[in-house]
Amino acid sequence: MNVQKNVKLFDKPKTISGIDTLYYFLETNKRYDDLYLNILDQIETTKERYEKNYIKIKNKDIIITLKDLTLEFLGNAEGFIWLQDTNRFFKIGFKDPYTNKNLHNIRVQLLADGIYTFGIKSLLTLIEDILQDFTTGYRPVTRADLNTFVQYDMSFVNKDMFVTRKQKSALIYKEHYTSKRLETIYIGKKPFMLRIYDKKVEMLNSSKSALMQEFFLNNGFSLEETIFNIEFEMHRQYLKNYNIDTIEDLLKNAESLFKKAMDEIRLVLPETIKEKNRYRAKTVPLWLHIKNSYEIKEFMQIQTPLERIKSKSYLFNEDMFIQEHIRLARKAKAHNIFITKELYEELFKKVQASLKANSYSKEHFYTPIIIHKQNGETENLRWLQNGEIIKPLKSRSIKRLSNYELLQEYQKISKELNENSNKNDFIKARYQLLYKEIVKRNLEAEINI
Repeated sequence: MNVQKNVKLFDKPKTISGIDTLYYFLETNKRYDDLYLNILDQIETTKERYEKNYIKIKNKDIIITLKDLTLEFLGNAEGFIWLQDTNRFFKIGFKDPYTNKNLHNIRVQLLADGIYTFGIKSLLTLIEDILQDFTTGYRPVTRADLNTFVQYDMSFVNKDMFVTRKQKSALIYKEHYTSKRLETIYIGKKPFMLRIYDKKVEMLNSSKSALMQEFFLNNGFSLEETIFNIEFEMHRQYLKNYNIDTIEDLLKNAESLFKKAMDEIRLVLPETIKEKNRYRAKTVPLWLHIKNSYEIKEFMQIQTPLERIKSKSYLFNEDMFIQEHIRLARKAKAHNIFITKELYEELFKKVQASLKANSYSKEHFYTPIIIHKQNGETENLRWLQNGEIIKPLKSRSIKRLSNYELLQEYQKISKELNENSNKNDFIKARYQLLYKEIVKRNLEAEINI
């Protein structure tokens, strides 16, 4: 097949650069023993309470409090006690300090939901704040997935179009096809591997679909067009080849690392491949464009003040409400509280009364400020409770808006669309997402109130 007849390999599509996943260790100090014993004590105390009442305990029944943050117990794996924040933004593993002393005591995994909601620097600050009394500040990185989202259909690629400096015997190729269309291709193996996959297909069954839709819209992508992710998974063994040791080293050198990776595994023009020396094949201009477009300065500027993270960090939905309610009922039984239908009926009355008394609250953890400029434009700022004045984040998750904020933004965009129906696709798409969230929260009756 002549690829060039079917695919415009010289196109320069839109790209969004970033870091999709980040894992690292935390070096601990002499006080770590106290932290580990505190976590064990909280776990064992909860287990004992359930066992006394003959209730089989589940991991999700165990809630751990560290400083002022609540974490869920996930279980034990690889010698670590694993905890996860309630939003699934990150995981933290804690090891017995007297076992496997060649390994650091704390492991951290920053997950995509957290990275795209608050930003990497914000999450690093939050975790440092929680654990600063027990750590030295040394944070060796163990894995980083550097990636670029591309507004382009990459389903035409296959393993024969790639060349690499690595020996073929050291490579593993995997291709996944659905309806004769490539969805995912893997090239390489740990500690260095390339993945290219259809992001929109992945989002179909992803819990973070709504979050990623907003992220793409806020970065100028169309949800009507194809989106592929080009991602390099890099582990510590590979990173050490480039003297990348700590989180700081990684963030400082992420751009050069990605570009080197694009050189190590190249997408090439098939007609220029010669079996005697495949590496001399010419790189596809599309691949060079993606390589040269990788730039994460703007991505790393996504930061949220620590107090705001703490006050707004709990993302709640219907499924979480049900799970939390079941957990409360199990906890009540473990504390000898008799669960009856009458108790629930009385509770329902109190909840209804409370909701009516506090519905449509305009209270915020910040005071909105509007700056009127001489040219007639306005700038919206926020005055935090600690006195700091900040600009709102460019990408504000709809799911994290209060009911009041949700309705206010919906009414504002509705007015803009009524006045000018030719607004850009981002405004129209956000309008639809806002309305979906309003319906989900049963707030239709509040519109235009």
